[in-house]
Amino acid sequence: QVSALFRKLRGVVDKYQESLKDIEGRPLDAPVCVALLVEETIRTVDAKVETIETLLSLAEQHSLSEPILRIEGTLTDIATIMLKKRSLKKLSESEQIANCILKVGTQIYVDEEKCDGVQDTKSDSMMKYSFDSYCFSITECAGHLGPMAEPRHVFAALRRLETSGELELVLKPADRALHLVIEPSGQTLIKTNHLLDSFIETLWSTFAGHVRESARKVKCIHKVLEEVSSVPYIPATGGAKSNRLLKFQELTAQELEDGGSGIDLTSTVPYKFPDSATKELFYDTENLKAATSSLQGHIDSSGEHGVIFGDNRFQDYTVLTLTKLCHGIETKRVGKALSNHAAFGKWKDFDFPSTYKAIYNLEK
Repeated sequence: QVSALFRKLRGVVDKYQESLKDIEGRPLDAPVCVALLVEETIRTVDAKVETIETLLSLAEQHSLSEPILRIEGTLTDIATIMLKKRSLKKLSESEQIANCILKVGTQIYVDEEKCDGVQDTKSDSMMKYSFDSYCFSITECAGHLGPMAEPRHVFAALRRLETSGELELVLKPADRALHLVIEPSGQTLIKTNHLLDSFIETLWSTFAGHVRESARKVKCIHKVLEEVSSVPYIPATGGAKSNRLLKFQELTAQELEDGGSGIDLTSTVPYKFPDSATKELFYDTENLKAATSSLQGHIDSSGEHGVIFGDNRFQDYTVLTLTKLCHGIETKRVGKALSNHAAFGKWKDFDFPSTYKAIYNLEK
């Protein structure tokens, strides 16, 4: 999934550079301003947006000799405009932004016969009676606007034209994107397979370390509360601290001073997956695979960059998805569709890593 994320990013960079290749005087080693569409990337990687943002943040902070990317924030990258006074070609004679939209945009044609008798949205109604309607990428448009142009300059120009009555601008929440600037060193990295593979391995190790430490802290908090609750309650008198408060302070100090090394966490670990249940697990995972494959058949439309459930090239992803479903954890692609499946959450009483290992051995 980490590999799919950065190969998706490579495809976005390649598309952006392809659209700007005919611009004269643009330096080849210039930083590239791109937009990673959130919903599309979630489908590609099958991960939460928070996970995607964390991975990109780790990549931004990675200690290489030169930074590889910068996260500028979020924006709505796909815009739709409807011309109210004249065609876009006519407007381009006096407005540079209109000329840029002509280069990167796609004209939208509305079939009026199909729309007759159908309740239109406000934008559909306007499209039918506008001079022109175009859909385009804000970041690509900024690239054609000038070497120093940014998406905010495109938004400013569009708002100015909207205020003057030239056009109507439509931005949809579903087209939200992560605004990234890929530095020259980052462009070299994501386009060189062996460098990218090495970087992904390092990034994954760092991310996994963060996850393990977060899980250890949760277990530690659970253990502290468990220990405190087991202490018989004796009301404090005369302003003294209660015995439970003293126990809580003792364990908290132990965690902060020793990094939790002195707190025994073995009792917080769930049962290991039993070998005797392997056959039953096999039938459950086969049923889940059949159900999940039928659900994902129409979802894997993100192209060559996306992870594919059940594909031998993405065995680790398939095993991870099955383990999550066996533990009652929803994935972004499947959602709540399998929440009523007999095997969904059936094995959640067992340790997640040992369940993963058991399913991995079955899938080999």
